[in-house]
Amino acid sequence: MIAQEILQHYSVAKTAQILMMFKGGLSQNIVVDLGSLLQNRLGFDVKVRRMFGIFVELAQNVKNYSAETEIASDGSEVGIGILILADSGTHYSVNSGNLVRNANAEILKAQCDHLQTLDKSALKAYHEERIESEPPPGSKGAGLGLIEITMKTGGNVHFDFAPFDADYTFFSITATVEK
Repeated sequence: MIAQEILQHYSVAKTAQILMMFKGGLSQNIVVDLGSLLQNRLGFDVKVRRMFGIFVELAQNVKNYSAETEIASDGSEVGIGILILADSGTHYSVNSGNLVRNANAEILKAQCDHLQTLDKSALKAYHEERIESEPPPGSKGAGLGLIEITMKTGGNVHFDFAPFDADYTFFSITATVEK
């Protein structure tokens, strides 16, 4: 039975051309280790560096904002989520997903929808405006992560929300980087 379940995971990963998948708590140490794994596997040319920057932004987003958390080995509270990196041959796809509270999902969706309406110059202006303003309430950083992901992909980013249960929504981001 276990072999069959593992085979199913293997088949899905092979079909989706997944290079790496991680589900769990994303401490800073885990992010660094996953980054080293990527660098060792893919090298570090210009396209890989861009993809790597997006990967780190997505990992930090899960680490800082997932509603599902655990205590890391260093005693810090970290977010739990999933990171998936796939290689289609023509582009890399960097995906993340984590739970958000339903109360925050609508606000987050509005922010994501707004980002999708901005062209390159408007996105850059919005980024500059956000740098000069105070971080949004509840932000654990400068509040620039989603903006920077959108900028680094040239707008090739998709935000999605799926109901999870009465209290939570599953938030996913798919960022695409041409090779």
